[in-house]
Amino acid sequence: MTTFLLLCFAAGVVGAVPAWIGLQRVRARQGWVDAKRFDPRDAVVVEIEPVVLNGRLLPEADHVEEATR
Repeated sequence: MTTFLLLCFAAGVVGAVPAWIGLQRVRARQGWVDAKRFDPRDAVVVEIEPVVLNGRLLPEADHVEEATR
């Protein structure tokens, strides 16, 4: 019984790996089709703004800002 299960598992791997590789190639080609239909005029403008995650408040920062004006 164990030999039968191992044989079925091995047969499944032998069949599934080439099928998986083939599907990856087909999906990649479909992705190129989507890229060909892309119209840059439909793109959304994105503005990226800097964000401080672990910043600290400096007490003299207000004075420096006033001096630079």
